[in-house]
Amino acid sequence: MNSSSIFLDVQLPTATTWFYMSLGMVVALFFRFRRAWQLRNWDLLLLFFLVPPLLALREAQDRRAQREMDWQQGAPRLMHSLQVANWVLAAPVRGGVVPIAVGDAAGLGRTMGQAAAPTDRGVWRAYLWLLIGSAVLWLRCLIDVALFRRSAYTPNLAIGNLIWLGLMIFLVMASRPFLPGWEAPPQAQTQSLVLDKVVHAALAGFQTWDWSPSAVNQLVALFSLACHLGVILALIWIGWAHFGDGAIGVAAAVCYLLMPYTAFHLTIVEQVVPALLVVLAVAAFRMPIVAGISLALGGFLCFFPFLLLPLWISFYRRAGLYRFLLGAGSVCLVGLCVLLSDPELSSNLESILHRVEWQPWMFGAHPSAESLWTGVANHYVYRLPLFVVYLAFLLAFLFWPSPKHLGHMIALSAGLILGVQFWYADAGGIHVQWYLPLLILMVFRPTLNDRVPLPLDRDKDWRCRLWRWLSRRWHRPLRTGLSPSLTKQPKTPVRLD
Repeated sequence: MNSSSIFLDVQLPTATTWFYMSLGMVVALFFRFRRAWQLRNWDLLLLFFLVPPLLALREAQDRRAQREMDWQQGAPRLMHSLQVANWVLAAPVRGGVVPIAVGDAAGLGRTMGQAAAPTDRGVWRAYLWLLIGSAVLWLRCLIDVALFRRSAYTPNLAIGNLIWLGLMIFLVMASRPFLPGWEAPPQAQTQSLVLDKVVHAALAGFQTWDWSPSAVNQLVALFSLACHLGVILALIWIGWAHFGDGAIGVAAAVCYLLMPYTAFHLTIVEQVVPALLVVLAVAAFRMPIVAGISLALGGFLCFFPFLLLPLWISFYRRAGLYRFLLGAGSVCLVGLCVLLSDPELSSNLESILHRVEWQPWMFGAHPSAESLWTGVANHYVYRLPLFVVYLAFLLAFLFWPSPKHLGHMIALSAGLILGVQFWYADAGGIHVQWYLPLLILMVFRPTLNDRVPLPLDRDKDWRCRLWRWLSRRWHRPLRTGLSPSLTKQPKTPVRLD
């Protein structure tokens, strides 16, 4: 055995170990012990509210998978025993005595029925816990809209130490997908079609180079890590440019790295890509065109960012509305052209959108994906009122509060994404990564009453300056062939009184 291998024997912490470790580090770094009843302290603890049901869901799914494996392994012997029992039952009874194999056959039948039962109460309870926790976070987002003042925040560690700690945590997390023992988190059944097609097209190009499947999976992990890095940089930029303190941005980025949800969904592209595009819209709220492009692109990839467009239109109603619509409309136009040019993608997308998971008003069908509504016979009785309430709040947010500032947009955007979890019948509640950066920004943000869209400055804006330059070049006077001295106008004489 090589003596240096002990330094390469890295063991991955389990999901439960990471939960306890990250909770202790977040409390040590950001908790204010002198003011224990401060709202921000409770917000930090509230960020971990959905971790226990996610762990319970993983445990229930592992137990169900183990039962299915045991049933598949024991099914041949069980069926043979049932055949023998049926043969004994079909034989004539001698002396009025029933063979003991009759009782064995009944017991084997009950065992087979219990093993093949499709419902699992542990999974159902975990999803119920997730939706209750999502409702608590949703109420916290509404409360944040009513907070006019937020105290200035400074972390318990210096900014240089926070940067070093965040770098070390990112390096540790970046090595996790490439080490043995990686635990797969719960996932939704319906993934993003456009994003999935882009990833598969890129992987098909690599597979032509005879890459192994493990190497291809590592490429997907690298892309997911790059998206996480983009979220981190966006959080730092928001803290420095919009919150007025770079330490707040670094603290938010470190808190994002420490969250168990980031570690659980580290390599799930469908979780981190929409989170990146939504947080980029917040980071570029001073540039309405970029914000519109980011939200519309996220909508074409994962659909739910489209639900944020009416809210952001009301945000830019006083200034920047046409620029925002230009950015979002251009992406929508390009996306429609792509969908129409690809018949396979358009047909698959149409079939996905017509599924029961997206349509709570479908009465004759039942959701096939796993969620809280899987075993509910009349799921529409519960989902349809939740969907109507969601639409009511979506319309109310168009007018309240007015005017909106950046703090309102962070809280309301997180609330609208949270609301999707209630009526969406495909693993509703596990998509924490979609709104996790917004929740962290809501916890760490200062008072943002003056962070509103600014009107266009025609003297400093580069688009206006480019348009004026093009106009001057287009309407410049024609050359007449005369000498410059003859074309000059005589100066007006100055009167000396």
